[in-house]
Amino acid sequence: MYLPGDFNSLTGDEQLLVVVDLERVARGLPPFAGLVASLDSVAQTGTQVRGDAAGTFEDPSFPTGFVAGPETTFAYRCHSSGADSYSCDGSGQPGAAIAAGNQISALDADYGWMYDDGPGGSNYDCTSPTARGCWGHRDNILGSYPTKTRFISAQWGAPVTAVSSRRAVPVMGAGTLQPDGAGGPQGNWTAIFTSVSGRTPRFAYTWKQALAAGANSPPG
Repeated sequence: MYLPGDFNSLTGDEQLLVVVDLERVARGLPPFAGLVASLDSVAQTGTQVRGDAAGTFEDPSFPTGFVAGPETTFAYRCHSSGADSYSCDGSGQPGAAIAAGNQISALDADYGWMYDDGPGGSNYDCTSPTARGCWGHRDNILGSYPTKTRFISAQWGAPVTAVSSRRAVPVMGAGTLQPDGAGGPQGNWTAIFTSVSGRTPRFAYTWKQALAAGANSPPG
């Protein structure tokens, strides 16, 4: 894993995008184009559960009616299942989320999600080798988020509409709660993934910026 030269000066959210995209491109998967500011706000809500003790965390989720940006729609991977009926199932479609607590860094959170997510690991939902939650975080990171779609919805939770084929862009939101007396002994980290179509929403940080700083480039 070749990190950009400015990795240590990036925010925790930006570091999460870098390591998640490095995991994806290493396996031939399209990277998330960047961190969308509106999605970052959603992801941040999972770093501290409202009303619970400091340090508690949960998978973030889009509220019903959420809009990623003006003239931006959510992109789905679906197939027709009858007249005006669509089945939109599948791993990571059209959105997924992950969370980790008491991690010292983005790299530490990534290790737990990607490599310690199975039986005997740190995944609370993997209580046995056959538990459905095993490797769920890894599956979400490596999900098949569409880069082309015929199925969109204007708002999260709105009915899916079939349209002519159009480009879709995998995007990400991230949240961090750093150790400061309120985030537990270490820190909480969250991410939320989806694909969008239409007008590209405003990015807070992009994979192109990470590449320009040396991400995924061997030294020398």
